[in-house]
Amino acid sequence: MKIGELVRINDLNEPDPSRMIGTIIKHDMYDAQFSKTGEQLSEVLWNDGHLGWILTSRLSVVDDVDYDC
Repeated sequence: MKIGELVRINDLNEPDPSRMIGTIIKHDMYDAQFSKTGEQLSEVLWNDGHLGWILTSRLSVVDDVDYDC
């Protein structure tokens, strides 16, 4: 995933109105204390205007527009 891409969370059982869609602002690595490999994090500007960090593996790129909305 690239900075500036539109994303959504791919593992929610129920929609979260404050995090329906967002834009990736930057990436970082989470260094796990007890494992040798870290996980990539993304900072996302969500549709409600707040910034939040989330594991990049939990995100999917929004690749098409639904014009029926």
